[in-house]
Amino acid sequence: QNLVIPSELNGVKITKIGVSFADKIDYLGLGLKSVVIPNGITEIGVNAFSGNQLISITIPSSVTSIGNAAFAVNQLTSITIPNSVTSIGNAAFGRNPNLTKIVNKTGKAFDWNSICGATSGAAFVTGTVKVSDTQTIEIVAE
Repeated sequence: QNLVIPSELNGVKITKIGVSFADKIDYLGLGLKSVVIPNGITEIGVNAFSGNQLISITIPSSVTSIGNAAFAVNQLTSITIPNSVTSIGNAAFGRNPNLTKIVNKTGKAFDWNSICGATSGAAFVTGTVKVSDTQTIEIVAE
């Protein structure tokens, strides 16, 4: 399934994607393959898109907060974090076995180990996260 989230609904501007959002719209349990998040969204809630089949996601530059496990348990291969993001929750990108690269455009240090579902560690801007014996994720700045 593919989903395009509107920027407004019935004349009301949408600014947040709520907790377990994808569960509420994927009532057949087919799993979302792609999602378009409009500019204007500032917050992506806890478990918003977890447990789907997302291969890629574009996080708009309006987003400031990404909740715990927001994109966990998907098939993401790479992610770009826009410079607007100031907080990223635990395991936000955890259990994405194909994830190999995160582009950190924020210039800020985050605990990427915790964010990627590995053990907690020190916060850093760029570096490597070892998720398992077979998966490492490169955090690069841009």
